Amino acid sequence: MRARVWCISFVGQMHRQLTLIRAHGRMGYTNQRGMNMTIATFDKAVCQSLRAELTALLAKYGEAHGVEFAIGNIRFTSESADLKLSVKVKGGKTIEAQKVDAALQLQAKLNDLLLTEVSGKVLTGYNSRSHKYPFIYKEVSTGKFYKCNKASALYYFGKKLRQAA
Repeated sequence: MRARVWCISFVGQMHRQLTLIRAHGRMGYTNQRGMNMTIATFDKAVCQSLRAELTALLAKYGEAHGVEFAIGNIRFTSESADLKLSVKVKGGKTIEAQKVDAALQLQAKLNDLLLTEVSGKVLTGYNSRSHKYPFIYKEVSTGKFYKCNKASALYYFGKKLRQAA
């Protein structure tokens, strides 16, 4: 059976290497302390320790290269594990945040809404899947987020109502 080898290495303060070898349903790796560990099966505890080690390793790599890593859900069976890994430029927005911003810009244009601070409130998001309360706004004084329907958003942030007042 063919063995798959994944190597993630970096030169940093600790000079350690994490090597994952999957062959015949067994996975062996060198952990943070340099101890060889063999994983016969995957379970919740093994996935949690693997996530912790990968997070620490990727954080150091990200600092050196100016990117941020985020490990998502880990799905596992007794023989394999799949995880979601997201990478973005430091200070950049995720794909989900970009979609929310684009949806908010579109709704603000369609409904003539102000995106600036109005009466201590700022319109911050639009959730297209929420039909009852799709708009999200932030109260500046408390920092709390609230959701509201279209009529409330027009009342609080509508350009026409603000011009008449």
